[in-house]
Order: sequence, then structure tokens, then C-alpha cells
Amino acid sequence: MAPRYFSCFARLLIVLIALILFFSLFAR
Repeated sequence: MAPRYFSCFARLLIVLIALILFFSLFAR
């Protein structure tokens, strides 16, 4: 796997986790 694809995937994963945490905090 190319480092460029890995960094893009990691960035996408971090954004996804951040959104899930954000919505889980406001869901309460």
C-alpha cells in the first residue's frame, strides 16, 4: 500500500471517529 493512500485513509478514519464522538456527545 502506498504511503499516500495510507495517510488519506488514516485521515478519513480520524475524521469518521471524531464525527462519531461528536454526535455521541450531543445524542445524550
